[in-house]
Amino acid sequence: MIHFKDNPWKHSPFLNLVFRSVIFGPFLGFSIASLGDYDVGVTEYQKKNFSRAFVEFEQASWENDPRAQTALALMYKYGEGTKINLSEAYQWNLKAANLGHPPAQYNAGIMLLEGVGIEKNEKEGREFIALAAEQGFARAKERIAFETEKMLETEKSDWSRRWDLRVPNHVRFSMPQDHPQSKKTFKIQLGAMSSKRKSEVLWNDIFRNNKATLYGLRASFEKVEQANKAIWRLRAGDFKTEEKAKEICARLLKEDNLISGCLVISD
Repeated sequence: MIHFKDNPWKHSPFLNLVFRSVIFGPFLGFSIASLGDYDVGVTEYQKKNFSRAFVEFEQASWENDPRAQTALALMYKYGEGTKINLSEAYQWNLKAANLGHPPAQYNAGIMLLEGVGIEKNEKEGREFIALAAEQGFARAKERIAFETEKMLETEKSDWSRRWDLRVPNHVRFSMPQDHPQSKKTFKIQLGAMSSKRKSEVLWNDIFRNNKATLYGLRASFEKVEQANKAIWRLRAGDFKTEEKAKEICARLLKEDNLISGCLVISD
């Protein structure tokens, strides 16, 4: 979540109202079968009658409407129609999340990641966000992509401290036979995408579905030009033997129906 040192929203009631509407709107729109009290709450909220909307959402929340519970949580979080109560905000998000409502799963996950209204628990937070992403909730998928990008940047930073990446890939140096890097290694290629970001998202999806199989492997993204068009190859490794790389490919192709191909590449 983005924080500003000098938040301009606090100084303008109109901008603050617009900001709340942008945040609140997507969660109101993620609907299931309608309940009267919830619909009335939406109408009152849109008319900026927050006190009445709060009452309607609260009543529907006690009837286990996850949409109303999510809306009520947001009103507690931002102090609309009631006083700010971050603990109540988390608890209502949690109730709706446990009923399988993706926006609430995302909200509960963010609050757990940041320790807002509940003790910080990054593992549980990511699990909730993953559940929302699996149901197609866009903000959850964007958050996972963002976290993946940060992780990859950290990996690339660590790698660059150990190796001189300015050396072109086609340059090879002779090394003593007892040098650990003189031995041939292998990678597996899992796909090729039109952008690095898409390639990173692909790796995140594959890794999430095959954590046990891919644990300890490092993803790499290689840009190549083909027919005047750039593509990004997704590879993972390293393997000391070709047999081990082939074994992992066979396991992935057998266990994950989303993987359409897996090639063994020698370095």
